[in-house]
Amino acid sequence: MARARRRSCEGGPPITGDEVRRAIGRRDAARRKGLEVAEVEEPMVTTCRVLLISGSLRSSSTNTAVLRTAQANAPQGIAAALYEGLAGLPHFNPDDDTEPLPSAVADLRASIHAADALVFSVPEYAGAMPGSFKNLLDWLIGDDQPGSIAGKPVAWINASPRGAINAHDSLRKVLDYASATIVESASTEVPVTGTMIGADGLIADPTTRQRIAGTLTTLASDYEDRNSTEATGVW
Repeated sequence: MARARRRSCEGGPPITGDEVRRAIGRRDAARRKGLEVAEVEEPMVTTCRVLLISGSLRSSSTNTAVLRTAQANAPQGIAAALYEGLAGLPHFNPDDDTEPLPSAVADLRASIHAADALVFSVPEYAGAMPGSFKNLLDWLIGDDQPGSIAGKPVAWINASPRGAINAHDSLRKVLDYASATIVESASTEVPVTGTMIGADGLIADPTTRQRIAGTLTTLASDYEDRNSTEATGVW
């Protein structure tokens, strides 16, 4: 018996719940008539699109390795994408925050708009966030378009074995200023050293991978809960 082709979350527009129910209804009706039908397999429906943003430019960055691992181990229903344009952003200048935006800034904001939630992983340099990463955040502050960081669920994975307290205190301050919604339950510490990163740039330790994936699961669950609450109007 032929099996219906599954449409992945990357291979076309997401399949809605109504589509799935209609397909199952057609299958059941055909079976009642004694016809042989293809099995209907519930598709991989993207329930949450997460943008992963590393605050480091180092090629061997543990922060970037954490986010690559998150992307590679994203749970079913979560589409995770790694932002890779940090180095190409121009220095923030309010005079340039007008249309047409610099192309790298327009790409950054489009990526933010397309995401349902954000995950950061940031190192600490000289007692604070790296300047290149603060520059990225500065470009997000003046975005007043739908889908901007304002109100968007965000979390972070602190990969520093030494805590990076100052960097994350300043990250929290800027995210609060940007009116982002910090999901505390998804923000976690997962200490990673260079020796834990394989030749493929990923973290191999199963426990660490599970903890990283857990951040995505918790963040997506929070996003779905908020959407459900907004739809019903019930808190």
